[in-house]
Amino acid sequence: MEATRPTRDDARRNRDRILDAAALAFARDSAATLASIADAAGLSRATAYRHFADVDAVHAALLEEAQQVGRDLIQHQLPEMFEDGMPVLETIERVLRSAIPLQHRWTVAISNEPVADAGLIDTFSSFAQAFLRRGQLSGELRDDLDLEVVAEALVSLALYAVRRFHADGLSIDRVLGALMPFLDGLRKDAERPAPLED
Repeated sequence: MEATRPTRDDARRNRDRILDAAALAFARDSAATLASIADAAGLSRATAYRHFADVDAVHAALLEEAQQVGRDLIQHQLPEMFEDGMPVLETIERVLRSAIPLQHRWTVAISNEPVADAGLIDTFSSFAQAFLRRGQLSGELRDDLDLEVVAEALVSLALYAVRRFHADGLSIDRVLGALMPFLDGLRKDAERPAPLED
């Protein structure tokens, strides 16, 4: 008797089962193996290896999902906020308030310890930089900001806030409250600290 090949729906379900199990496995042990993930998913190792070459490929799939969630948020929510003529920093706060609570596999995977955030920082820093530049041009933000560095710092802090919200159960107001001093320091009228002397 000939074995039947799984249908596309079965393959999609198996891939999802692997990613669900991987997120939980990485939350418990960041060094989880593809074999242990397959076992946790209730699938054969051969099925897991058919979908992913190794555990790094699973990490990459989770990262791609996180990037897509962020891109969707940017594409669907930001245009409405821009139409409202809302100030840049208020828009950033609203975006963070919307984005941080989003639950997806990636937020489960990072609950134990940070995974490589470089891909997410790269994905969103250029957007953040353009957005911050808009704030400079409108006169809302300081002119002396190094936008590349500030954008990377903002995205890094947002990822940290996601981690604290999902892994530690902090309220959205508490994690945003920790980001507000950073955002307030970007304002045109913010007090600037005196330069350090050598």
